[in-house]
Amino acid sequence: MPAGGPLAESLRPLRLLLDVVEDGEVELTTRDYLPRQLVIDLGSEFGWLLPGHERPRGEIDVPQVAALHELVRTRRLVRRKGRALLLTKRGRDVMASDEALATEV
Repeated sequence: MPAGGPLAESLRPLRLLLDVVEDGEVELTTRDYLPRQLVIDLGSEFGWLLPGHERPRGEIDVPQVAALHELVRTRRLVRRKGRALLLTKRGRDVMASDEALATEV
């Protein structure tokens, strides 16, 4: 389980995305992007939305979210099954601690 401190804070966006995926709540768009509401939620939570752009169309409008999505895919922390995004065993394993997650990414 994650501890507090600077490491935990820096991993918070990544951990939040992986938590949502683990809960089985992510259905990708037909073009394999994260769902719009998840992009809005992440952007709002971490202050990534530009003034006047509080309702982005998708992850392409929020580069930080696009980068997170790319990171979890390239590190094989998630996988796609149909349109669902699922956590891999590797993803579950590295979520056990902040140190393991930081080492992986």
